[in-house]
Amino acid sequence: MLKKKIPSGLGKFDAKADEGVFLGYATQSHAYRVYNKRLMTVEEYMHVVFDETNPKLQDQVLKNADEEDLLQEQISAIEKSTAAGNQLAEKEK
Repeated sequence: MLKKKIPSGLGKFDAKADEGVFLGYATQSHAYRVYNKRLMTVEEYMHVVFDETNPKLQDQVLKNADEEDLLQEQISAIEKSTAAGNQLAEKEK
């Protein structure tokens, strides 16, 4: 699990980070690929803070394999749509 920094302009008691799941490293830059749990999107960030505590003690851990499968399906769908958009942009050039 990790937390990313988000822009300022928030209230005193507003959350200043979103939780995410580390997916790997970006291929085109020195960034981390992160699944943002709040926005439900895969994003790339350079500034992240990793929470390396024991995941068995955290409440937000995925509870079963079904949730994990759903997450993988969503990630795959996002990656396919991104790849299709990139291919269309390259053809237009």
